[in-house]
Amino acid sequence: MIYIFGLLVLIIATLLAYKYAYLNDKDNDFIPDELEVFADEIAEELKSRVDNVKAEMCDVKDAAKNLVEQVGDVAEAAAGAKRKGRAKK
Repeated sequence: MIYIFGLLVLIIATLLAYKYAYLNDKDNDFIPDELEVFADEIAEELKSRVDNVKAEMCDVKDAAKNLVEQVGDVAEAAAGAKRKGRAKK
């Protein structure tokens, strides 16, 4: 019963805020314009972070590939093979 009463109070407060222009809603979808702008900013930030994570994952993948190739060289060196690669000057 108390949940229903709380919900009704919230609905009435929201409608009064719209009526007295505390909340702006120019497209009449009952979503405040301020909230729509905030959601768009969050979405843009999220997209940029996802792009950054993708780029970093590609770098990690390349580093892991090089690591796998070099682990074999370490095993061969432990077995007594000569060092591969550029000669030291």
